[in-house]
Amino acid sequence: MCKRANYDASEAGYPEKFDAELSAGNWIVPTIYKYGIFADDPRYNNKMLISEIKGLDGNSYERYSFIGESSQEKRITEVLEKSINCLSNTEAWYRLISFRLKQILIKKEKVRIGLYIYNPQSTLRALTFAATLNYENYAPFYQLIIVYIDQPTIEIYNGDIAWNGKKTTILFLTEKVLLSTLL
Repeated sequence: MCKRANYDASEAGYPEKFDAELSAGNWIVPTIYKYGIFADDPRYNNKMLISEIKGLDGNSYERYSFIGESSQEKRITEVLEKSINCLSNTEAWYRLISFRLKQILIKKEKVRIGLYIYNPQSTLRALTFAATLNYENYAPFYQLIIVYIDQPTIEIYNGDIAWNGKKTTILFLTEKVLLSTLL
């Protein structure tokens, strides 16, 4: 007897799924039909619309992307607010990124900034995909690039995950969970 396929998942729509469908199928969006305020606003171009639908504007809990300059202080403040969505399970990354961006604002450094974060909610699932497909880009990472405008200096911050080489047991994990719940 064959099981019936569960079609609920194929009908669900969310930014990460849309982005994955476009990327996995090597699809492109040849035409966009805009109506209402979208049709009349010249600042809201197709590239921005697709980026927003993919969730790269800060609404995604898996990815975040930003390119800008330090002169755009409100945009940098927005990065600090919106990037926290996809960094909610990786506090160390958020602390470093927010510390460096706040430094730029305080010191009034003249720089160009590029930030890309891929941090899926399930690290184990991401690592399984990376290992199964032999494609390391499924593993969580971030890259913060700061290019100084007035001097020949570039700062590059990379964050990724690594195994410390030590094997652990379920007992260790259970003890850690029990200890944390008791405290």
